[in-house]
Amino acid sequence: MRKYKKKLLLENLEEIYQLHKEFEKSLPAGNQDKLLRQPAQCQELAIRTGNELDGLEGKKHMPASRIVKILEAYCEALYQASLNMQETTDLQSRGRQRSSLDFFIREAEERIRKDIPERVEAVFLPYKASMWDSLESVWMSADQDGECDSYVIPVPYFDRNADGSLGEMHYEGGDFPEYVPVTDWQEYDIAARHPDMIFIHNPYDGTNRVTTVHPSFYARELKNYMEDWGIFDDSPDVDRAIAISDAYYGDKSSLAELYRVAGKPVLIQDVEIVSD
Repeated sequence: MRKYKKKLLLENLEEIYQLHKEFEKSLPAGNQDKLLRQPAQCQELAIRTGNELDGLEGKKHMPASRIVKILEAYCEALYQASLNMQETTDLQSRGRQRSSLDFFIREAEERIRKDIPERVEAVFLPYKASMWDSLESVWMSADQDGECDSYVIPVPYFDRNADGSLGEMHYEGGDFPEYVPVTDWQEYDIAARHPDMIFIHNPYDGTNRVTTVHPSFYARELKNYMEDWGIFDDSPDVDRAIAISDAYYGDKSSLAELYRVAGKPVLIQDVEIVSD
């Protein structure tokens, strides 16, 4: 299951747990609107979570089927508890029934955390084939990771006219190495796929006076559709690179020290040299 979808399922269960608290609080006050509405909200969230898990097919997703059964049992218990808790004024009885409901949700939550494996989706958005070498090693690592699905999606870019308007469009998807599987930029729906990580070359959006990537791939647009963010700056302006980047990754050099001085994380690439 995609990492972000798993996160949404856990958020659903946490919302149910919080609704249990609100439901118990509304009982002494006799708030009939809440007495009817909150159990329905809990049931809707449980069904939504179960449907998502039900969509996982194959033997490797047997744990998902077990979690769905827990949620089905929860919905049955919720219905009975909602009736019983309205009829009784005994606070201990109400507390026991709420604890019983909490048990189902916490059990489903624990099973999702432990038994549903996560898959990460990483998207690489280069625009010039000649600059691909700066992203390639990261893509290779992602491509070789058994828990990661990686996509290389070259994006179109435009020349800038003298007045700043968009000029001729260029697309270099056919210029990448043959061993790099290229996905067409018009076939991958970033908003729907919601990748966990996006790596780009150009973070400057419309401020570049010479060229600009397609506006749909400006950083301010992409930030709406992803979990983590990565930028590879190929410019020779070291001060600017340090200012806009989050961390340093590479070999030992004076640049690493500059990042340390700036108070940013430094990750040294470990290259093992093997002699024959």
